[in-house]
Order: sequence, then structure tokens, then C-alpha cells
Amino acid sequence: MKHLAIAVIVAALGWSAWWFYAANRHEAALEAWFEERRADGWAAEYDSLELRGFPNRLDTTVTGLVLADPQSGTVWQAPIFQILMLSYKPGHAIFVWPHSQTLTLAGREWVIDSDRMRASVIYEPNDEMTLTRANFEAEVLNLASVDGSAAMSALNVALAQSGPQSYRLTSAADGYVPGGARPADFPLPESLSALRADLTVDLDAPLSRAALETATPRPTRLDLRLAEAIWGGLELKLAGAADVTAAGNLDGRTTLRAVNWREMLKLSATTGTLPGSVAATLEQALDLAAGLSGNAETLDLTLDFKRGRTWLGMIPLGPAPQIP
Repeated sequence: MKHLAIAVIVAALGWSAWWFYAANRHEAALEAWFEERRADGWAAEYDSLELRGFPNRLDTTVTGLVLADPQSGTVWQAPIFQILMLSYKPGHAIFVWPHSQTLTLAGREWVIDSDRMRASVIYEPNDEMTLTRANFEAEVLNLASVDGSAAMSALNVALAQSGPQSYRLTSAADGYVPGGARPADFPLPESLSALRADLTVDLDAPLSRAALETATPRPTRLDLRLAEAIWGGLELKLAGAADVTAAGNLDGRTTLRAVNWREMLKLSATTGTLPGSVAATLEQALDLAAGLSGNAETLDLTLDFKRGRTWLGMIPLGPAPQIP
């Protein structure tokens, strides 16, 4: 019995020593990351950084967080941000965002209000920290800026490594409520009944901490199984595949189905997404194509992207989509 008690005490002391060692390394790595961002010219500030969780967790809480990249103009401000980990499982982290935060992109500030906004990230526990799986979710997510607003519920975005440099990205949201005005003569429900996408992306390098801190991996191929949005009587579906050229142009083909497409154009003109003159021109150009499908209210189009242009059959429509 005495030997058992000694063994338990030794094990407890050993585990305690391991936890404090791991906690100190974890805290030092986080502080070093902030120092590296400052050395890169960022504003990287916080009021406090605390690490707790003995004996089995490494839970970090950062308050008064401000991260700003002067080159891109991106600024993120959060009153609190948490990174939750198990001390015996270093390759898995959970990120927890506050109920309210601000994000500035290209000079436009967005106020983000949310409920249970968090992400689970699984990566190889080595120096490269190669991402293998990630999942982002929010029970409620509201976005607001001077230019508009949007709201959604049950948002889920999942990313899984499907090859050495390939990743499958799926997303879905219930109750997406777009901002902006709506046509009075075409009543729409408050929210979309479906908003989802399923996409596989091939990159020129794996997603890892080292890659993201030097040069963000660029897409080399996109395979869109389905992107779908349904809002009342409006339905839009996309599917296709394309290579991404060195110049960033898409080179491939996509199919598009739009149900009640004229109302979509009217909605785009009403909300200001498209100028009214452009919407009218598009309606005239697409009217013949819709008639060929056998249903004047449904568009079934095949678009080709080649030589930096978008083509509908032999008709050039404009520049091909470009990936920055």
C-alpha cells in the first residue's frame, strides 16, 4: 500500500511538472506570435493574456485584442477571445469568439454579433502545423455595416483535407436574411430556405502555419459539386470545375440553373447590386436562351471559361472570373 501511495504521488508530481512545462511553452509561443506580427509591421495588442486549466487543459483567454495589418487594411477588434486545448492533445484547438466584435475589410467596418460562434481546428502537432480538418459554426450570426446588413442562423462551414494539397469545403446556413430593399410586386419570405455549397480546392501548397505566414497557398483547381440558394420562388444552382491559371483566370466550365431569373434581375436592380440599365440589357440577352430551354422562366446555361474570357457557346460575355 505504501508503494502504491508513493507511485501515485510521483505520478501526480510528474503530471503537474508536465502541465506547467506545457503551459509555459504554450504561453511563450503565443507571446512570440504577437511579437512576430509586430516585427512585420502589424498592430498586435492585447490587455491581458491568461492561461488556465490545470491539470488537463490549456485554456487561453485574451482580452482587449486588436490585430491590424496596415498593408491590407484589415483590422480585427475583440473584447475577449479564447483558445481551448487539452494538455494531452496538442493537435486540436477550439477557438471561441465573443458575442460582439468588429472587423474592418478594405476600409469598411463590420459589426459582428453572434451566439456560440466557435471553431474546431485539427492539425499536425509539429513545427509546420499542417491543417487536416476544421469546423466553424455559429447558432446566430448578424453582420452590419453602413452599406447593409445580413443575418443567419445555424451556420456551419467545414474544411477537410482530401489529399496532400486538396481540401473539401462545405457550408450551409439556415434562415439567412439578406439586407437591402425588395421588389414590392414580388413578395419574398424573410429568409432563404436553403443556402449551401460543396467545393473541393486544389492548392499549390498545403495549408499550414508556415505557409500562411509566408505566402498564402493559391488555388490551382476548383471542383464545385453544388452551390445552391433558394429564396421563395427564386432558385439558383451552380456546378462545375475549372483550373486556375498562373494569371488567376478560371479555365473550365460551369452549369447554371436559375428559376424565376427575371425576378432575380429585378431584385439585383432594386438592391443596387446591378445598375438598372445593366439588368435590362441582361434580360434582353438572356430571354432567347431561356426560351430555348423550353421554360421561359428558367435559365439553363453552360458557361465556358477559356483564354481569359467567359463564353456562352460561341458568344463572348466578358472576362473570365479571376482568383486574386
